[in-house]
Amino acid sequence: MRRSTRMKLRLVALAGACFAAALYITRPGLFVTPTDPPPAHHHFDVADGLPNGVQVRQATDSVEAAPPAAPRAAAADARPPPAPAYKEQVPAPKDFRDAVCPAFVSKIRSEAPVLPNTSVIFCFCNEPMSSLYHSIHSVIDRTPRHLLHEIILVDDGSNAPHLQKPLEDHVATLPVPVHIVRQHARTGLMKARVAGARKASGVTLTFLDSHIDCSVDWAEPLMYRIWQDRKHVVMPIIDGLTRDFKYSPGGVELVGFNTRLVDHGIRLQKLHQFEGRTAVDPEPSPAMAGGLFSIERDYFFEIGAFDEEME
Repeated sequence: MRRSTRMKLRLVALAGACFAAALYITRPGLFVTPTDPPPAHHHFDVADGLPNGVQVRQATDSVEAAPPAAPRAAAADARPPPAPAYKEQVPAPKDFRDAVCPAFVSKIRSEAPVLPNTSVIFCFCNEPMSSLYHSIHSVIDRTPRHLLHEIILVDDGSNAPHLQKPLEDHVATLPVPVHIVRQHARTGLMKARVAGARKASGVTLTFLDSHIDCSVDWAEPLMYRIWQDRKHVVMPIIDGLTRDFKYSPGGVELVGFNTRLVDHGIRLQKLHQFEGRTAVDPEPSPAMAGGLFSIERDYFFEIGAFDEEME
């Protein structure tokens, strides 16, 4: 995932994310992120600004006249029907994980039944509705409800109409708490993320790009590593998505620097090799791409968070 249009952003995020902590790649939690921003006409079925058949009662819905009855009964009949239950919006992607991963997730559930929950933070500026909604729904659809404490949407100065009231109306229909933080001007990634972290109240923070698709069982491995040690800063493998949200293998795993201090992918170092290593064993990394990772909230602020003076 080497997108020249995002290189500057990733370098800024990387410089702000080089924590004095243990950084781990965790393979069972697979994320994919588009190799190019999806076009605004991506194939969501849009009706009244809401994507993909989200069932929201319209203000123009009619209610059949109730038969003559006592005033109390008539009032009861006139109440609008309850909103339909939320249904999965994003079909689960094909499971490309190593064969050992599902058994490892089952082991996590039996060994650590009380994992920390997380606040998922998306930062965006004029993100297309299709990719933002896809990202939000993939998190909701594939995260155990007891682990998803809330979603924080940090709007870093967007002026696109679909990110104003239509977004507020849409998130109000979702089955998890969603908070929108308006920066009211373009403040940059570092300040936007810190604003989201300050709003969050979950045990951990999970920072995601606003154009991703979560794989199945993505959350448990990340939360498990933090459950093992609160100073673990955990990042998933980041593969790719095509413009129409199809899986594209290969992307960001371990990250290091060359002699010009430019970040680049590296192999697992010999120091960390051992006999019997499998795909579920964490891989220490000297740095991270900065885009997608989980960290305990208190520890994030203990080590200084992101540098808000970075422009």
